[in-house]
Amino acid sequence: GRAFARAGATEDLAISHLNTAARLTALHAFAAAERDYTRARQLCGRAGLSLLGVEVEANLAYLRALRGDFAEALDLYA
Repeated sequence: GRAFARAGATEDLAISHLNTAARLTALHAFAAAERDYTRARQLCGRAGLSLLGVEVEANLAYLRALRGDFAEALDLYA
């Protein structure tokens, strides 16, 4: 992640966090996945990466559903 940040590759860094979070979700490491989704979400917001941001939100909603937080999941899908 630091190499992407140093190179100014915000989109690549956001994708890296998204992919890491997806793998952590599959492993049911929900707290760690939430941290990476949050970081990806922040990067997307700052860089104006709206399409990638939608993908992050959808994956975060899925994570919340897996944790049983259905109301939060639906809020993210709305």
